[in-house]
Amino acid sequence: MADALARLVSAGTLTAEQAGAVGRELAGLLPGTTTTGAVVATRPGDTLAAGPVPASPPGVVGHSGRFSWTALLAEVGGYVGAAFVTAAVAILASSRWEDLTTVGRLAVLAVPAALLLGAAVLIARQTSGGWTARETDGTTPRRRLVAALLLVAGGLIGLIAGIPTDGDFEFSWVSATALVAWGLSYATCRGPVLHVAMVLAAVSSSQATVDAVMQWPETERAYALVPGITMLVTAVGWLALILLRVLDERALGLFTAGVLGFAGGQILTNLKDLEWIGFATLGAVSAACLVGYVATRYVAVLVVGVVTLAMTIPEAVTTYTRGALGASGALMVVGLSIVGASVLGLRLKQATDDDRAHDAADRPDAAEHTAARP
Repeated sequence: MADALARLVSAGTLTAEQAGAVGRELAGLLPGTTTTGAVVATRPGDTLAAGPVPASPPGVVGHSGRFSWTALLAEVGGYVGAAFVTAAVAILASSRWEDLTTVGRLAVLAVPAALLLGAAVLIARQTSGGWTARETDGTTPRRRLVAALLLVAGGLIGLIAGIPTDGDFEFSWVSATALVAWGLSYATCRGPVLHVAMVLAAVSSSQATVDAVMQWPETERAYALVPGITMLVTAVGWLALILLRVLDERALGLFTAGVLGFAGGQILTNLKDLEWIGFATLGAVSAACLVGYVATRYVAVLVVGVVTLAMTIPEAVTTYTRGALGASGALMVVGLSIVGASVLGLRLKQATDDDRAHDAADRPDAAEHTAARP
């Protein structure tokens, strides 16, 4: 049994903690097996060795299968407390912000930010077995709560940066500082919550900076060109972070890069007399997503590619025919585009599923390995 679990951990199908849980469950079913001989390991690829079974982390569903209401109430209480802090700051900012001095504004934002950071640190330090930046046994209530506290604290830190700033770059400083704060938080508590927060901050800071620098010439072309290119640069940068494995949530990151690329292409379609640049960009984004799905088999990437294709074709036809098709013709093009994109998406998914089944038939351990992939 230990050898089988070792192979599953080495292949990445099971984590070390999951392998230990399987060993404990089988201990009561298989004759001659004891819990003291359960397998444990520190990371995939290590040789599993017999040893004592680590205790279940507090605040999660235990290995006995019993749910912890204490952990649930503590998690919900943390969310409610963070929400009240956010609401209080919002009320003060909307009603009495102009009446506060710089010191008062700093106190309103810095004190709750420090308290939230302190609470996050205390919760993390109480983790059984020590805190790790990456998830080792699924997303536990403790990790979700720490991420939520860091999220609110990072937003408050971003607002602090806007206190001494006045003028066109105020929002740029706020969003850029929040991006840095959430980036540091992500380095210590990796997960989708802070990942999404960093995406929003990156888009906000880049667009706000462009807005402040350009001072918007009164031309429609410049208005569409600069933000569109900025959005595309952000998409490419996010894709690079995923490919370089700086960010852990691969499916979420690829989906985000695709959405940002789609948004950038849509903005570029507003270029007067140069709409083809936007449509070409959208076509490239759609093709990249479809190829990315074949390579990764992430359904979210396929969805972005199919939706982009289904929206780009009718929009391009309507633009270049200048409405000559009429309402019925436009509806026909939209319908055919959606059907065609759906057929293409289903065909790609079937092809990749067939490849997966073929691999599983050729290699006995491929079924377990591929089943673990999103």
